[in-house]
Amino acid sequence: MPDYPFLALSDTHPPLVDWSAFNQVIRAIDEYKPKLIVHIGDALEGKFTSRHEGDERHRWSPIQEMEACAKTFRAINEAAPDAHKVWVFGNHDSNLLEYNPGRKDSDTIELLRTAFEVKVKGTGALDGWHVVDRYSHSRAWRIGQLTFRHGCDASDAGLRQDLYSYCTPHGLHVSGHTHRPQQVTQLVQGKALTPFWSANTGCLMDVSQAYYMDRARKDLWGHAYVVGTVHAPGLKEGRCNYAGKRWEAETRIIRLFGENWAPNRLAN
Repeated sequence: MPDYPFLALSDTHPPLVDWSAFNQVIRAIDEYKPKLIVHIGDALEGKFTSRHEGDERHRWSPIQEMEACAKTFRAINEAAPDAHKVWVFGNHDSNLLEYNPGRKDSDTIELLRTAFEVKVKGTGALDGWHVVDRYSHSRAWRIGQLTFRHGCDASDAGLRQDLYSYCTPHGLHVSGHTHRPQQVTQLVQGKALTPFWSANTGCLMDVSQAYYMDRARKDLWGHAYVVGTVHAPGLKEGRCNYAGKRWEAETRIIRLFGENWAPNRLAN
């Protein structure tokens, strides 16, 4: 079995996509030719079901959001028509597409799901994609020693616990959610190295438009993506606990938004 190159991205948040950064990822797909592409969630902004109060500066319609979402998936399809492609739901995707008839806004969600079916799935933008259409702490997609998971926590303690809970021994846990790029980093417990690694894809959204997060430390955010290779025989089912890791990976930074970004925060 030959080596298996992959690329992971996340947090595009259409229509708030930073198209300059996103197009750099498309060029990387064209050059790197991954056999696997994973979008680790928040492929939708979902402002119409957000718990945050809406900002009057965000004036797009549900249809415009869906059309922007479809545009991102079509661009990936065109760059890598033969790659295996996976979309792992993030919290924004879940808010919009997981219908719960008990919610007060269930009628709105049903209309949005209909728009999604027509403007995204109906245009073929998701043709060939495997969709992990549930979001929870434990929800992930795995291949060999790699775990792709959107993430639910942003604290250092939470991120450490995620590695112990969801990463396989000698494996790499690739996540998004925090919008904070992280280089591939081996977890240190006390003074001892552990057999767990993590990386974060950052985001690909226009950070200046994330008004609802103005209270947060956006200076730690950045545009990035993760590329790597799974080495044979690292893809055999049921063979996660190797004597050593069977993969290589790196986080490629496009842009950072503050001077306080620390690539090895998790290991310190």
